[in-house]
Amino acid sequence: MISFFVMDLGNLKLLLSFGFFMFIMYWLTMKTHNIFINPVLAVMGYNIYDVHYERNGNECEDFFLVKGPRLRKNERCRIVEISEQLYVVTERNPEV
Repeated sequence: MISFFVMDLGNLKLLLSFGFFMFIMYWLTMKTHNIFINPVLAVMGYNIYDVHYERNGNECEDFFLVKGPRLRKNERCRIVEISEQLYVVTERNPEV
């Protein structure tokens, strides 16, 4: 999107405004971890969370894509690994 902007590099106010806009975008992206999520997934109801969990007796911390409400403490889930440190929750509170 940024590549389609026409900017006059001699206009200091325009450059400062653009720099402020880019800083706000950077800050929001890092604060919400949206650098990892596709906007289409967000429209479909998926959110990304930094989750601390136990797997095979080991304490882990990774990012989880979750559809619906937030995960609760001690909630059990089935997950599928998408990439290193990124998982999608396929089933919440499975019976087996």
